[in-house]
Amino acid sequence: MTTDSAAEAVFGPVDTAVIHFAGNQFNGEIGALLFDLVNRGVIRLLDLLAVIKDEDGGVVALTLGGMEADIRDAFAEIEVALDGDLIDDEDAAEVAAALAPGNSALFLCWENTWAAELATAMRRANGELVEFGRVPADALLEMIEAIEEIEEG
Repeated sequence: MTTDSAAEAVFGPVDTAVIHFAGNQFNGEIGALLFDLVNRGVIRLLDLLAVIKDEDGGVVALTLGGMEADIRDAFAEIEVALDGDLIDDEDAAEVAAALAPGNSALFLCWENTWAAELATAMRRANGELVEFGRVPADALLEMIEAIEEIEEG
């Protein structure tokens, strides 16, 4: 879709996440799932940064384009729209500071393309999102388990 201004552009909400990998044990499953979500149009991956801290405390931060082929291959052939443009050195330093030696993290930034049409319709109706919240999956599962126990008891 071609637009004349940024205000008319169709964008969904943008989320970020930092995923911690104990012992630097990344197995590639996340890359395959991201690839599927991108291919189905559910999300558009905007930026990705891997932060790796070795046992001696040395840190390496890599964008998808800067990763070695075997690591990059774990992400199938995901196109990262703004590879290295949104997540910066300050973000990498903050993630690295939180990592213990011998651990790594993946910092992701994605657009929820599934919600773009809804966001556009809200803007056209002069709607304004005034509050947004997210219930963590673990908290939801705990609530469901508690309800089931009450219903059984």
